[in-house]
Amino acid sequence: MIDIKAFRIAKNLLQKDLAEILGISRTFYTSIEKGRRTLPSKYVEILRAKYGAEIDKFVVDNPYDTISKMKDDYERRLEELRQQVADLIETNKLLALELKNRHGDARREELATAVGAER
Repeated sequence: MIDIKAFRIAKNLLQKDLAEILGISRTFYTSIEKGRRTLPSKYVEILRAKYGAEIDKFVVDNPYDTISKMKDDYERRLEELRQQVADLIETNKLLALELKNRHGDARREELATAVGAER
């Protein structure tokens, strides 16, 4: 059984788009996606011809397993991105502090030179 909805979402397709690719009505496609009908093997072959082995990632006993795995993957990736953003913010703060210190050092040297020239 193919988790057709997860496949469609992964490919960023609308129901009407995938129905068109398969050469079926949107109503028929929707009934497949909702589990009222099964996807006949000839349509699986159409997808395999168009997308190759990618379709095999969506073969499942239970379609909700695929959606759950995708959700877990997205949540894991989101947490990684949050950590990267936090790291970048911290690096930015450190660089700003270092720049401020360098600017302060340069200003102190400038003042010391000016005071020395006045003497």
